[in-house]
Amino acid sequence: MPESSSSELLVQLARRCLAVFDVAAAAVLLVSPGERVRVAAATSPGCHDLASFAAATETGPGVEALRTGAQVSSPHIDRDTAAWPGYGAAARRAGFRSAQALPLRSGRRVVGALYLFDIRTRSFDADQRALGQAIADDTTTAWMHHDATRARVRASRSS
Repeated sequence: MPESSSSELLVQLARRCLAVFDVAAAAVLLVSPGERVRVAAATSPGCHDLASFAAATETGPGVEALRTGAQVSSPHIDRDTAAWPGYGAAARRAGFRSAQALPLRSGRRVVGALYLFDIRTRSFDADQRALGQAIADDTTTAWMHHDATRARVRASRSS
């Protein structure tokens, strides 16, 4: 297994999504039981700021995807001000007009969300949503396996 951290895997996921989905930015939100939502990866400072705002205020498509375990689309962020107060203004400040959030699932447990942001108003079609979810699910499996392997190695070194 390459000597890369699990967070690097999530950064690679976010970066690769830029080209695959032709979006302006991507971020990964994570949550552990009993912990607050946190930003694990982001492809730009503006994206990191918006994802951090969403995590801190627990609002926006990514946090909703975390809560529901379902994909959440915001093709016109400006129109979603009632659903997520303050989120639209933060998105505009960051330069984004639309967002798609895909849950990162491990079995039935949701461990995070992949956030895809664009400067255009747009929706993902069914094929893009299916591809995005497949990528999110595969990455979650790899990330969880990588973390479990690292934990076993640390435990064996300390025994």
